[in-house]
Amino acid sequence: DAPDLSAMRVLRVLRFIRMARIVRVARAFSDLRVIVTGMLSSMKSLMWAALLLLLLAFMFGVLVLDFVSVQLHDMDTQTKPLPEATVRIREALRHDWGSLLSGMYTLYKSTSGGLDWGEAASPLEEVSPFLGVSFCVYITISVFCVLNIVTGVFVENSKVMLSKDDTQVLIQTIDARKKWLEDLRGLWNSFGAIEDVDLKTFKNCFSD
Repeated sequence: DAPDLSAMRVLRVLRFIRMARIVRVARAFSDLRVIVTGMLSSMKSLMWAALLLLLLAFMFGVLVLDFVSVQLHDMDTQTKPLPEATVRIREALRHDWGSLLSGMYTLYKSTSGGLDWGEAASPLEEVSPFLGVSFCVYITISVFCVLNIVTGVFVENSKVMLSKDDTQVLIQTIDARKKWLEDLRGLWNSFGAIEDVDLKTFKNCFSD
């Protein structure tokens, strides 16, 4: 009985080592799989959000350019020397809002943290208070609405991917256990018609 008991202990140790290795690998790469799959599954939502932000920036850029172009024309046609403060405002308008592309780029920097939006809005307030209010509305819509919704979509997709990943890991674990049982069944069948299996016979069959 002692050799048979030792053989069963060896089988239990081998089973434990195999299952522990599967669990360790699954846990090590679970977070990485969730991050990658979450990013890939959110690409569609990210593209729609980028398109919406681009549309908002285009509309606001056209509005600002309509006011700024008139203001710059009036400043450039002045015959009298402009005050230093007015010159600084003109240079800021020409640099940040002088064209549609530069205006949209300024809006992108204002919403992404590349530029303080108060600094970008300061010359617009000198042109018209309406532009200052419109800029605040744009920041509110783009930052507090669109970007927060996109963040929520990313979080929701990550939760879904995490749930699917846990299910996938469970399926892989079950499949690995089935394979291990099949291997064990094949090993046991390899003993043939031997009724009493001692530890030496078991090791010889296992090494084969």
